[in-house]
Amino acid sequence: KDCKNLQDIDLSGCNVRSHLLQQVGVSCPFVGYLNLANSKCDDTCFANIAKYFPCLKYLDVSYCVDLTEAGFYYLVISKSLRTLSHLNLSGCPSINGNCLANIGQCCVLLNSLLLDNIPGLTDDCLSKLAATCQRLRILSLIQAIKITDRGLKYIATNLVQLEKFYFEGNRFVTDSGVAEIMGGRNMHHIHLVDCDSALIPLL
Repeated sequence: KDCKNLQDIDLSGCNVRSHLLQQVGVSCPFVGYLNLANSKCDDTCFANIAKYFPCLKYLDVSYCVDLTEAGFYYLVISKSLRTLSHLNLSGCPSINGNCLANIGQCCVLLNSLLLDNIPGLTDDCLSKLAATCQRLRILSLIQAIKITDRGLKYIATNLVQLEKFYFEGNRFVTDSGVAEIMGGRNMHHIHLVDCDSALIPLL
């Protein structure tokens, strides 16, 4: 009750429990920044974040390996996190296309999304992302090892507001896919590293 004006909370690396997040959310209703990276945040924790943090703009749940599709489905039920602008899901192995579709459907102001080190991310996942997260200006897909030119075309065609794109550690994307991304009318920063099949004779 004494910290009702608290706006920034960093609990990264802590063993966070769902009841703690409920208590914090109730006591500190104006929190806009919440860092729970590597904190053992699970689906119940995520549901409480969605329910009790109405002003949240920045959320980092990277490397919370217990998060599953069930947690993100709660977004659809609760219609919450509508003020969120930045989300880091890097290192969450259960992230799939349905998770991304739920995020896009509910987080209508989302403009920055980090999906690094998720080996299971596929072109079909990017299809659902591109269809629902069309306000994105920053997208990071480092170590998205299964993505092909088809996935990059989904991004280039649908995420027309994209300004910054980070892509690293991929052997399937070719010059064709890179050309799609470079053709974005608002794109002004591309980080393309360790992509062996993209020779980039485009510049």
